Amino acid sequence: MKVNDKQSPIPVTIVSGFLGAGKTTLLNHILTSEHGIKIGVLVNDFGSINVDANLISEVDDGVVNLANGCVCCSIRMDLVKSILSLATMEDRPDHIIIESSGVADPKGIVESFNAPEIWEHILIDGVVTVVDADQGLDVEGKEKELAEAQVKGADLLLLNKVDLASEEKVEETENWIKSLRPGVQIFPAVNCNVPFEVLVGSVAKSSSPKGELTGVDVSVNYVNNKKQHLHKHDLMFDTWTYRSDKPFKLDYIHQLLTNLPGELFRAKGVMYCQEKGDSPLILQLVGKRATIKPMSSKKESKQMTELVFIGRHQAINFNALESALLQCLA
Repeated sequence: MKVNDKQSPIPVTIVSGFLGAGKTTLLNHILTSEHGIKIGVLVNDFGSINVDANLISEVDDGVVNLANGCVCCSIRMDLVKSILSLATMEDRPDHIIIESSGVADPKGIVESFNAPEIWEHILIDGVVTVVDADQGLDVEGKEKELAEAQVKGADLLLLNKVDLASEEKVEETENWIKSLRPGVQIFPAVNCNVPFEVLVGSVAKSSSPKGELTGVDVSVNYVNNKKQHLHKHDLMFDTWTYRSDKPFKLDYIHQLLTNLPGELFRAKGVMYCQEKGDSPLILQLVGKRATIKPMSSKKESKQMTELVFIGRHQAINFNALESALLQCLA
């Protein structure tokens, strides 16, 4: 189908942020808010299964899942094709959101839309970067360089999880952000709860009052940089997936989560435990903080535990981790 030339370009918001900062929580918040805007969604997850897409709620046929790579590198062309596919739908969305991988540099994603043939269909509305107020400053080495790049490429900063951090830590993180991206708008938040108008720069169609946030300008920090995009995430991160149709013992899993190596940045997915029967559980691990919650909606499928682990390159013994997980089986 050909795009109607009389239609105005669809605004696109890029959601960036390091592993576990809260990007999926932010996307859930946007999709479940009463704004009256039809949202098209593209989700990218750095792992062998697209866990984040499985965890996102209230999404229909507008979702395009992009897995096994990073939207600013290996699947860049797939990203552009998927965006154009959404733009050519008969009942096309009012706004498109790209939830990038936690190891993606937003500058590379913006550069993906530099082709002139895309300009009449797509308008980059802004880059929203989510930063973990509690653990955002704890990354080191190459990971720190990537986190800094995500901050530098942002048009708006969402300082998430301020309820988990001390006032001193929140202030320290804010100063770090301001040193990297002077003048950027920073919005402290709990569970990424920030008004829709602020996040996507669109005018909501609901009748709710906008308050003093109406005039917030989320513009694009565009830099014309022709330098080749060379970073390779497989040199920085390792990802490993555990799958099993056998349930865990919940107590054993709790013990394992308190003894994982510090080089393991992220674990997430769906799992089953003997104590909960056929009710699926959501595991989210960020640094040393782990949560296990019941899944809000149960899909009609075979009971299968699928967990993705992301850690520093060559720093995690995944064979030992698999052995430890097997010892947690009921």
